[in-house]
Amino acid sequence: MSKILKAVELQLGLDPNLVEILAGSVDPTAGGGVVADIGSLYLRTNGTLYVKVGAGNTQWSSISPGNAQRFTYVADGSEGSSFNIPLPANRANTNYQVSISQATMTAALAVIAPTAGRTVALFPVQTSSAVIAGDTFEITVVDPT
Repeated sequence: MSKILKAVELQLGLDPNLVEILAGSVDPTAGGGVVADIGSLYLRTNGTLYVKVGAGNTQWSSISPGNAQRFTYVADGSEGSSFNIPLPANRANTNYQVSISQATMTAALAVIAPTAGRTVALFPVQTSSAVIAGDTFEITVVDPT
């Protein structure tokens, strides 16, 4: 017999860089929104999946798994702390969401992918310190719905 665990919140990572997986029935983009760190996921009971894209409580974007690009980027050491990552295939436009997780822990880095500077073929990345050759990042790119 399998045991089913039930929760409305799952936290991943180390404070202060916490990413959460939340669930609920409210629309996180409306009213007071839902409090969470950028990169967190919200599973709405109507079947909609959201990713937290900004600092505000209502800055969530619904995502559709049908348009996702998932890929790995391995640093060659020449990137520094501000660099561009090419997309495996061009997007239809620059209105896409980027989720990045650090797959290797040579040094823990704070990583952001700002919207300014995005093109249909690449997106900019900023890290808290220079990346090292071999640092690996798992990336998901999706269009908002």
